Amino acid sequence: MIDNIAPFVWASHNSDLYNSSFLVNLSSWDNLDNTTPIYYTLNGSDPLVGGVLYDTPLNISNTTTLKFYTRDSAGHMSSVFTCNYIFGKVGNLNSGRGYGRIQDAIDDASTVDGNLIKVSAGLYQENIIVNKTLNFIADNSIVKSVNPGRAVIRVTSKGNASFIYGFNIINSTMGVVLDNTSNVSLLFNSFHNVVNSIVVEGEDNLISGNKITSDYLMDMVGIKIIESKNLIIYNNTICLNSNSNSTCILSESVLSDGLSISYNTITNLNHGKSIALSLLGSNVNVEYNKVFNVNVGVYVIDLNNSFIAHNTLFENIDGIFIRNSINNTYCSNNIYENDYYGVILATGSICINDSFYLNRLCNDECYDFYSKSNSIFVIDEIGGDMNVLMFLLIVMF
Repeated sequence: MIDNIAPFVWASHNSDLYNSSFLVNLSSWDNLDNTTPIYYTLNGSDPLVGGVLYDTPLNISNTTTLKFYTRDSAGHMSSVFTCNYIFGKVGNLNSGRGYGRIQDAIDDASTVDGNLIKVSAGLYQENIIVNKTLNFIADNSIVKSVNPGRAVIRVTSKGNASFIYGFNIINSTMGVVLDNTSNVSLLFNSFHNVVNSIVVEGEDNLISGNKITSDYLMDMVGIKIIESKNLIIYNNTICLNSNSNSTCILSESVLSDGLSISYNTITNLNHGKSIALSLLGSNVNVEYNKVFNVNVGVYVIDLNNSFIAHNTLFENIDGIFIRNSINNTYCSNNIYENDYYGVILATGSICINDSFYLNRLCNDECYDFYSKSNSIFVIDEIGGDMNVLMFLLIVMF
């Protein structure tokens, strides 16, 4: 039988952070040979030159770079594999170096774009600047600002396409700032007692799976959008305990375009306080969000060519509050049991070419739909289905 398949080799432990000694077993597979010899080094050198024949498990008790390969009887060789075992609080899993601080790992000349930085459990008091394209994975790592006026983590444009996962950020003025970045992913982090948890400016960024909570704090903002294009805010949980000057998701600029805000759960432990979604911009999609126990569920300040649909807004003061709305679609929202109004058009509001259909509005305390505006707002019947409204009041001034 002709042997034209190279063997394969693997280690029992992958590159990672470790805090106690362990044994590494090396194994191989070949399609013809029952066993193939494995050669290794423990100092990061090339095992093809001077590799030691593996015959017993390797004891790893300090930071070690293991390299190894195997060769079958036909002379076919596997790839050379590298495992970096790092004994330290922070480690670069690509370079194999360990550090005491997160910023030290970033600043090290051996850390280059595309590297993976792992952060172990513990408290880190730092103001971190990410100015390289890096991937961060935190394992129950708690971070707070050492300088109250600066962000805990600031990602600059040099850190475009970075990935930040799993940090617990606490007791700070600013949490994570995406400073004119693109393609940065902020995933499954938690923020507690952070006045401005996430501040974002740039394009094509992703904020998903994060959790924002607080004890009582004044003037909080969960996610602040300065000016962004094609930003995705997906499946986050925001539960504030704050006053009426707080906003859970705040879009500050009419220049923002292409925002997608969907499948988020938003509430305030202080009933009737804070605004859940405060919206400015164009081409904004707001879908499948669950909002309750706040002052205003969706506050449309200045929005155009946008789509607000399939949201559940209940037990707030008002469900949707509209000021300036042009060419927007409001459809299939479930709005009920709010203290005052399901939907309210403010005095002096400008509504042009909006469409409002297939919404369910019921059991709102005062009126399901209330208008103080002299704008024309079309409440449609689309495809034979229509809005369900229990109480409708139009007041023209």
